[in-house]
Amino acid sequence: MPKYKTPLQDPYTFQWNNPRLMTPEECRESERVTGMPSPVTGPERDWVIAQAIRAYREGKPRDTTELTLEYRRLKAEGKL
Repeated sequence: MPKYKTPLQDPYTFQWNNPRLMTPEECRESERVTGMPSPVTGPERDWVIAQAIRAYREGKPRDTTELTLEYRRLKAEGKL
């Protein structure tokens, strides 16, 4: 039996020196627990990172939570 119920509870899972990305299931669990959307690994995460970098370079940093919600809205509207 694992020591922790979920990987989100394991303090080693997301240490700075652990290069593993969260799985989509872990992203959804994190979002459910914290109430804050986090970009799911794959095209969503790539888009959010690209937009965050572009905004930072323009001198207008944006929160990835807002970008994640924007991606999901655009995806639902069929614009992506």
